[in-house]
Amino acid sequence: MIFFMGWLSNTYGWNPDLLKWVIFPVVSYLVAFGFNTLIQSITCRTVQFPNVALVSLFVPGFILFTFLLTLLSFVRSPIEIALPPSIRSQYGGMVAISFYVFWATMFGEAFSTGYMTDCPSPN
Repeated sequence: MIFFMGWLSNTYGWNPDLLKWVIFPVVSYLVAFGFNTLIQSITCRTVQFPNVALVSLFVPGFILFTFLLTLLSFVRSPIEIALPPSIRSQYGGMVAISFYVFWATMFGEAFSTGYMTDCPSPN
């Protein structure tokens, strides 16, 4: 998705900051909400939408934190250095940010899935 947003920014002149700081977290929240709803409905046979909405905030939260971390060049440099120089000059930052955002998304979703499998007790 980050590569797609980079393409939109380069091809159509979309604001990369808007894409990175607003659109990407909103889309990740919606995907996490749908995935967590599915997980809770399969596991618990019921869905508590307020809990799903709250727990789904972990994913965009981890992503935004990762975006803040990748503003520091020494955080991105281990990934950028592993790329060939021809790719590094043009796409190095995008590849490094994508790498870290992928793992932040996986960590956020694993964290929220843990909460979704904890079924509410019957009253």
